[in-house]
Amino acid sequence: MENEYLPIGYAELSLMGLPLIMLLVLYVHLGIAVVRKILRSVFQMVIQLTVAGAALLTLFRWNEPWLNFAIFIAMVLFAAHSVSSSASLPLRRYGPGLVAGMFLSVFPLGLFTAQVVLHSPQFMDIRYFTVLSGMILGNMLRSAVVAHSHFFKELKNSPGSIEYRLSLGAAPWEAVKSLFARSLMASMEPQLASMMTTGIVFLPGMMTGQILSGISPIEAVRYQILIMLLIFSGAGFGGALSLYFSWKVSLHTAGKP
Repeated sequence: MENEYLPIGYAELSLMGLPLIMLLVLYVHLGIAVVRKILRSVFQMVIQLTVAGAALLTLFRWNEPWLNFAIFIAMVLFAAHSVSSSASLPLRRYGPGLVAGMFLSVFPLGLFTAQVVLHSPQFMDIRYFTVLSGMILGNMLRSAVVAHSHFFKELKNSPGSIEYRLSLGAAPWEAVKSLFARSLMASMEPQLASMMTTGIVFLPGMMTGQILSGISPIEAVRYQILIMLLIFSGAGFGGALSLYFSWKVSLHTAGKP
């Protein structure tokens, strides 16, 4: 098997617009008014990825640990803002807890994977530490949003059960422990479903990309297993820690996030 990839030119890439045009024609024929939204989304995606690619080229050349750490912090801050916005939680109040939970889960995992598992040639190398941390954060977002939404929604809709346990002498943590566990389980269901169907129902994007770039399928499988375990662990720890800190913040106004 030749270890090479097939380069994509701009002319070849533009041909992928043909299926998109056919899809838009179908939507117009069916009266589905999403053409402008799709075109806007595609345009934004192309611009954002182009800018990201250009930025990564520069960052790969610099590859300074302090800069990579600063980028990581910016990613964590953006992720915390995204979770607070999606879960309808005041950022000023819950932001610090979200940042702390994500940092304490992603930073050790990213560093361990890059330095110990993959033997990165440089400390906090952007190619390994920053990229892997971004993958963890990106997948952690969904789990954190579901966990927070589920937890605070139930806390708001059924404060009586919590108050009843507290009246019986239960500690605050004991009163919400079962709700906390249910919320985490709900947040991890998509991750579990994805992991159970990977390799049978679909081939993940990273594995497919590696195979297309000429890497051996066996090597691509090993990397994909590493990534799946990393993402699952990161989503689990990140969701648990950030939700725990958020719950601690809301202790004095239980049921009113």
